[in-house]
Amino acid sequence: MGKSFGGEGRNKLFRELVSDTSPLLGGFNVEEFFPFLARFGVLSRAVRAKSERLRRRWGEQLDRLIEDHESTATASNPIKDDEDDIIHILLSVRHEYGLTREQMKAILLVSSSMCMHIYIYMKMFDRMKYLIFAGRALRGNRDRSCGTRIHRR
Repeated sequence: MGKSFGGEGRNKLFRELVSDTSPLLGGFNVEEFFPFLARFGVLSRAVRAKSERLRRRWGEQLDRLIEDHESTATASNPIKDDEDDIIHILLSVRHEYGLTREQMKAILLVSSSMCMHIYIYMKMFDRMKYLIFAGRALRGNRDRSCGTRIHRR
């Protein structure tokens, strides 16, 4: 989300939002394991309330980012190519494609989660690559077809 995201403590706020959202999306749902609790709805109301608060916080944060980018990208102050980011691109094509602010925020959320997943997969791949090659070095020469040690006479 560009250089402007790092200013005004937004990196910290973004990390807080991600850390608050992650357990909600991937957390343990008690009602799935104890269905009789679902009748009372106490737990689901609490989760709904928390998710609504997070939705508002995400919306406010993304609105501020879009507004900041709108204010910097005026006709008298065009954005240079090296300063272009996804928000500037969305702002430049919003009239052409009829994008609403809500649609722009949805695109930003999806693209940021995709970037986060790609980063995680790259880290996992690097770790697996390290473990595989380090394991080969520790085990010595092995026959690749069956994994047994090659005996030389």
